[in-house]
Amino acid sequence: MHPGQKLIETPHIDVLADHLVQVANGQITRLIINMPPRSLKSFSTSVALPAWLLGRDPTKQIISVTGTRELAADFEMATRQLPTTPRCRAIFPHLQPDGRRGDIRLPHGGLRIAATVGGSLIGRGADLIVIDDPTPPAHVYDAARRNAVKKWFDAEVIQRLNDKKTGAVIVVMQRLHVDDLSGHLLGGEQPWVHLNMPAVASEDEVWKLSDGRAFSRTKGEAMAPHIEGIRSRTAGHGALITADRHPEAAGQRTKRDAGRSSPVSCRTPTGRKGPDSELTWSTRPLPSKRRL
Repeated sequence: MHPGQKLIETPHIDVLADHLVQVANGQITRLIINMPPRSLKSFSTSVALPAWLLGRDPTKQIISVTGTRELAADFEMATRQLPTTPRCRAIFPHLQPDGRRGDIRLPHGGLRIAATVGGSLIGRGADLIVIDDPTPPAHVYDAARRNAVKKWFDAEVIQRLNDKKTGAVIVVMQRLHVDDLSGHLLGGEQPWVHLNMPAVASEDEVWKLSDGRAFSRTKGEAMAPHIEGIRSRTAGHGALITADRHPEAAGQRTKRDAGRSSPVSCRTPTGRKGPDSELTWSTRPLPSKRRL
């Protein structure tokens, strides 16, 4: 989708893709992704994953929710563009969404519905709901806005799943406040798998993938050195703060989850915007262990 833009391959992409594949396979039904800006989290979750799921099952119903209408329009355009790329056409030739703007619908009954946080989802149902960047960084210290997002989620989201047991919900965002939507969900009674990767590791980490591979990084290592090395010298806005540098952004675990690690990872921490670069879903084989 971005032929002139070089993809910087780092193991965090494999970790992210592994979690999303487990959502697609029904192994994870509640997933929170906290990662820094420009880490492919939004492109992977709000664009590539819906296209891939609809390609595998053109009857799938997906709701993609964002914090702003502008971001919703960007994701819709990218999701329409992805099936037209040569690689996607070769894999999923039947993936031909209608040409109308708005909700993406397939002849087989599958669809991707675009919505914004705070809007009503009455009459809409889905097998997968993705909540991406529910609170813009500029409003992160607005308590009324944060509370409105949490109340909206509690009232609208889980109820929209076609099957509460097998339906999946993904929340993808950057942690900027302890009382954001991620903190609200992690502090609740329902268990969530928490993929939490800060820009710079606050402690030694080991990430185990479902195919047996493992990645590690030591305290102080950047997730993407080519990007984070520049960001650390130029950061001056709160949107660039990550969990290891800001106590209010630190991830929490539910009481029910205490002492329990994710099925795919033994570590957890932070995230923001997309679309970014192209993500290939079939990753090349890597050594059994590699430094992150």
